[in-house]
Amino acid sequence: MTVTKEMIRDLLRKVERSDDAKSKHMIADMYAKDYTIASVHTVISMYKELVAVNDFVAAYHLAEIFKEGKEGELHVDYDKAIYWYQIAAEKNHFKSQARLGVIYRNKGDHSNAAKWLEAAASTEIKPGEKQWVSQVQYYLADYLIAGKWITKDVATGISHLTKAAKNEHSGAQFKLGMLYYEGKVTKQNLSLAEHWLSKLEYNGFYKVGDVLLRIAVMHFP
Repeated sequence: MTVTKEMIRDLLRKVERSDDAKSKHMIADMYAKDYTIASVHTVISMYKELVAVNDFVAAYHLAEIFKEGKEGELHVDYDKAIYWYQIAAEKNHFKSQARLGVIYRNKGDHSNAAKWLEAAASTEIKPGEKQWVSQVQYYLADYLIAGKWITKDVATGISHLTKAAKNEHSGAQFKLGMLYYEGKVTKQNLSLAEHWLSKLEYNGFYKVGDVLLRIAVMHFP
């Protein structure tokens, strides 16, 4: 017997109507990846049902849908995205906390950005979220070192930058190198400055060449 797309749709609809939340979440994820099977509004409805039974990962997926929108069907709506991210973030969902931190930062709401970035930095992560962690550490370090919207803590900020830099975050490598080169917020350390900036030069980061030359001169006056 040949399995047709319509037969698959019928099977998916049966699971969709079941009381098995785990299976329904799996189907909603499948629909979200292929809107030819079900409309974006069907997916939204399914995720909302799952949130109602305390599936807070579904809230994250709802937020992602409203953040991205769907051409011809759904306008981008950051207010709704924030609403759903916050539901998941309050249940210690790392990606939602990280998203909120970045969104609020981009909106200029630095108080909320710092709050959620700090929460994300202390939340347990899952495999595959390494790059998200580095971005959280990079932005949070800015707030900690500046001490404007969060209690100033230069040592912790530099610790976050160092972790992100070790994970190949180029922005963190540059900032860390410059902090050690300038010696304004932490003790000058030309060896560490050269270490981090050299990694960027190796990768073609054009801004660091002059600084490395100056460091070389300072090493050998």
